[in-house]
Amino acid sequence: MERMLTEMNVSLRALATDMAFVKTDMSSLKTDVSSLKTDVSSLKTDVSALKTDVSSLKMDVSSLKTDVSALKSDVGSLKADVSTLKADVSSLKTDVSTLKSDVGSLNSDMGGMKSDMGAMKSDLGRLDKKMDRLSIEFLNHKLEMSDKYDAFSEEMRGIYRHAAWAAEAAKASADKVFTHGA
Repeated sequence: MERMLTEMNVSLRALATDMAFVKTDMSSLKTDVSSLKTDVSSLKTDVSALKTDVSSLKMDVSSLKTDVSALKSDVGSLKADVSTLKADVSSLKTDVSTLKSDVGSLNSDMGGMKSDMGAMKSDLGRLDKKMDRLSIEFLNHKLEMSDKYDAFSEEMRGIYRHAAWAAEAAKASADKVFTHGA
């Protein structure tokens, strides 16, 4: 019996150990399942986004097909325009040659005008210097007149003060005469 109990005890311990492994495996499985749920949810979001992108790309391809068709038509028109432009360029070459000749004549005329302008600039420079001298002379005369005006004003103030003093003295003298003479 004791042996049986020992065997049962050993079996129970083995069972407890197995249960611990099962619990650990279950916990690991729960973590894996939770991670898979997150991955599946993320994949669903990615698939939805890809569906939207594919739909958008289909619309873009359709739009590009329309644009390419329009471009083919435009290229045909451009070929005709290029042919016309070639004829116009040939005509323009002739016009440019004529214009070069005209520009040469104008350059010659401009050379004469530049010479005249140089002489006028020289004359203006002399006039400018003369104006500077006249301005300085004017300022000197203005300062001189201002100084003379200030001196005259000071002299007039002195005369007015002297006249006021003389008037007071005359009045005081007249008051004495009238007060003593009466």
